[in-house]
Amino acid sequence: EQVEIKRTIPKGSGQLKDFKTTKIFVDELENSFVNYGLENFFFKYGKAVEHQIIRDHETNHSRGFRFVIFDNEEVVDEMFTKGNMIDMAGTQL
Repeated sequence: EQVEIKRTIPKGSGQLKDFKTTKIFVDELENSFVNYGLENFFFKYGKAVEHQIIRDHETNHSRGFRFVIFDNEEVVDEMFTKGNMIDMAGTQL
């Protein structure tokens, strides 16, 4: 299983490939990743200081994606050196 990650870029900043940020968007393909959390998974990249699971306001069910905020920009830069897909194979949930 793979999940797609994207840099979060504030509106009006354009689509700068090398934009510095501590926050990533994670498109979770399977609902099990949303329900059980990925906090421990992301620690192998660096210190994740916040996770925001985006939920439907009416049903409170996950909308299938989250934001992860790291303690520094270098962690995010390193994650993207291998592309924008993260392999979740073998992740224990």
